[in-house]
Formats: sequence, C-alpha cells, structure tokens
Amino acid sequence: MRSTSFMQLALIAACAALPATAAPPAPAGEYRLEATVRVRASGLPEEELREEGRAVVSQGGPGRVRVRLAARGKSCELQARAGPKGELAFEAGQRCAFELDENEGAQGRVEGTLRSGRGRAHGDALDLELAWELSGAVRMRLGGQRIQVMGSELAIPEGLAPETPVRGTAEARIEGRRSGARR
Repeated sequence: MRSTSFMQLALIAACAALPATAAPPAPAGEYRLEATVRVRASGLPEEELREEGRAVVSQGGPGRVRVRLAARGKSCELQARAGPKGELAFEAGQRCAFELDENEGAQGRVEGTLRSGRGRAHGDALDLELAWELSGAVRMRLGGQRIQVMGSELAIPEGLAPETPVRGTAEARIEGRRSGARR
C-alpha cells in the first residue's frame, strides 16, 4: 500500500513539473474585418485608409494560432501565441510581401516586417493591433488629368512615374466579428 501511495505522489509531482502544453481552444473561424491603417512612408502619400477584409483563424500547434488576413485580393499569414483569456501575441520579424498592380494606382512590390502585434479573440469578436516596417519600390500612376498653367489648360499624359524606394511604417487597428455572428 505504501508503494502505491508513493507512486501516486511521484506521478502527481512529475505531472506538476511538466510544462503546460494544453492551451485553450483556438478562436478558430472566419471573421469579417474593418481596419484603419495609417501609412507613413517615403515614396507613398501619407494617409489613413479604411479597409474591409477578412481573417481566417486556425489552430497552429499547442498554444498557437495562424491568422490569415486578406483584403483586395492580397493576403498575409501570421503566427501568434494564444493566451488563456483569448489574448494573442504576434512575434516581431514575421514578413508579408505584396505585389501592387496598376489598378491600385501604383505598381511594384512592398514588403512588411512585423514590428509588433497583439490582439484578443473574445466571444465572436477579434481585435488586432499590428505595426509594420515597410520597404520596397513602387511606380506611382500619374496623369490622365488636366491642369491650368498660366491661363492655359494642359493635358498630362497618363503613365507611371519612375521607380521610387519605399521606406516607412504602417499601423493597423483591426476589429472583426465572426462570420455569421450577430452584432
């Protein structure tokens, strides 16, 4: 009897010493998003954009999730640690690259490197704050309009400007609801 009690205590102690790998279930699902993105970068006009998109959140391993963000035909997948109360912590250094086409008013490639990211999945809501370092090169669309110069109207031919380097930051505040959820 004494050895059984010792074995039970040893098993309990061994289990207590193990790292906790079981995490709460991932906030898996698809979310409709509304984002406010502030861009400050050389080569691009400084602006605050409002975007609509979607996120697909899926299990990414013990205590981790994958968050795939998509808008305007572009997507980016990020990994995050999931906390017990729905908090999400994104590791800095994750990268996403985007090809811009002429239909967007620019042509080129911009790469975002995640500087910081955090969020929370609670109930049917998903809230994210992401900060990016931007780099790349773009050619902005010019022309196709008329301007007045010294009393004369001039037509500016439409085309693309020479390639300009892009360096700067983008900060996104994203709020979403699980698809099919009521507000």
